Amino acid sequence: MLALFAICFVALTAFYKQSLSSSAPLLRVQIFRYLPYTLSTVSLLLVGFICLGLGFLIPNYAQLVSHTDAFTAGCLLLPGCIIGAMLAPISGRLLDKFGAKRPILLGNTSILISVICYSLYPYELSSLLFIIFYLFFAFGQGFSMGTIMTNGLSQLPEELNADGNAAMNTLLQLAGAVGTAVISTIVATAQAAEPANIAHATMLGSRHGFFVLAVSAVLILCCSLKVFALIKKKQLAHA
Repeated sequence: MLALFAICFVALTAFYKQSLSSSAPLLRVQIFRYLPYTLSTVSLLLVGFICLGLGFLIPNYAQLVSHTDAFTAGCLLLPGCIIGAMLAPISGRLLDKFGAKRPILLGNTSILISVICYSLYPYELSSLLFIIFYLFFAFGQGFSMGTIMTNGLSQLPEELNADGNAAMNTLLQLAGAVGTAVISTIVATAQAAEPANIAHATMLGSRHGFFVLAVSAVLILCCSLKVFALIKKKQLAHA
């Protein structure tokens, strides 16, 4: 495992240096020198991390702990997914009318409430609570993701927009995969420690997973607040 991390680090370092020295780089890594963009990217990746983490935890918990059938467990995510899809265009209108701050902070707060609720009630999660808490997450995701991306890209010079967009979309796919891998590993570790009682072990592992997601949600809110503080500072400097 450590060898893989070392190889990854060496490869990323080589890619970064090659991008800086190339006249036609695959990706202009200078985009990450703009802190508001970088923090917006981190926020976006963490939303994706939480999304895929919940996508694993909820059906897994419902089947192994609550003994819900597979079809019902999968459907627990459906109402939230519908709400999230419906909110995407609304968040765009709010962005045009009020700017990025309100929809992003509203969405971040809703995501934080959702994962905190999951963390506080790990022993009492019924199908109804799963749906209600996930609706809060979907509401926050619908308001956050597109708006964070738009606001982050707006902090780059126009000539770097294509690179910024490519980096965000590529890293977002990676963040989702990492979210599933990390959360599933946490649950699997708890299950391996208590193989005789899979339901109880899954519940404990899920609790730890929800806690990790709650910390991620706090980081999202902190990154967003820092972005708007930097934007305000820049505006005051140019005033």
